Amino acid sequence: MADSCSYATNANSKSDFPKERRKSMGDLFIQKPNGEAITIFEDGTELREQKPIQIDWCDKCEKWQSLEGGESTTYQGLDIIWLCKACK
Repeated sequence: MADSCSYATNANSKSDFPKERRKSMGDLFIQKPNGEAITIFEDGTELREQKPIQIDWCDKCEKWQSLEGGESTTYQGLDIIWLCKACK
């Protein structure tokens, strides 16, 4: 019976997976749309911050752009379209 932790490999190449699991993978940064940010460091400590998001999706050029100089079109109190500085 095969070991449940073994990986299938191509016979012509070396294994794509290391034989020993790495203990370190670096820091993990997550930011929610409401601006809440959390950083989880390698040692397991967490840093929670409130960072406003500085980019938005431009509805004309269809790219993530800086909020600086952009403008929103509102209708009945709702933001309908956001245009970046170059597209407005």
